[in-house]
Amino acid sequence: MTKAQAATADVFLIVLKALPKRERDAVLVQLARDKTLGRDILDLALIVGRRSEPSRPFREYLMRQRTRRATLPGFARGALHRPTNGAK
Repeated sequence: MTKAQAATADVFLIVLKALPKRERDAVLVQLARDKTLGRDILDLALIVGRRSEPSRPFREYLMRQRTRRATLPGFARGALHRPTNGAK
C-alpha cells in the first residue's frame, strides 16, 4: 500500500468512526450487502485473523485439499458437481 493509499484509507476510517452508531451501522450493512465488497471484507478478515499462522508450500496445500475432497461423501461419485438445471 502506498502512502497515498494509506492516507486515503485513514481518512475514510476516521469519517466512519465519527458517524453516529446508527449511521455507521447503515454504512457497514451496505458494505456487507455488496457482493464484491462483502467478499473482499471477509477475505481480508480471514487474512488478518490467520496472519500469525505459519505459511506452507502450495503443493502441500493442494495435496491436503485432494485428500479432504476424496473423503467427502458423494464426492467421488460426482454428486457435488451435478448440474442444478435438471440436465444430467
